[in-house]
Amino acid sequence: MLLRFAISDFKDVREYRNLSPKTIASYLLTLNEFQDFCASQEIVNVHDVRQSNVKSYLLHCQKERNNNPTTRNSKLHTLKIFFNYLQESEVIEPKANTIKGLMFVKEDIQIQTFNDNHLKQMLNYYRRIKERSRSFNAYRNHTIIIFLSRDRL
Repeated sequence: MLLRFAISDFKDVREYRNLSPKTIASYLLTLNEFQDFCASQEIVNVHDVRQSNVKSYLLHCQKERNNNPTTRNSKLHTLKIFFNYLQESEVIEPKANTIKGLMFVKEDIQIQTFNDNHLKQMLNYYRRIKERSRSFNAYRNHTIIIFLSRDRL
């Protein structure tokens, strides 16, 4: 089966399953980009796609498109969904599902924390809201900020 027809069928099934238009658009963006990459490698049939082709595509995304690890993992996730769909619809054999063995790349995740000044600003804000509205939500939010910042202030 040609890759572009498989992508079209995939899109139709996702629409039938009532996925959001944004999710489908995101899938299609990655799949069309992958199809263009495969076409540049003279691969037009789904059965000709190998794991090395997918790795090359992800390396291309890293080096040529400057995609960060999170973006590349999202693209790999989309490709996994697509190839699993091909396997479920019996377009490819389970052994031919080249995506199965590919692992996601390590992401450098840094969590931004609030500094003492930020906490004081939030505490002042929620204190004013609590005094002004005297609602349950205002008291709750003020209490949460006090509880979370009790060791810092």
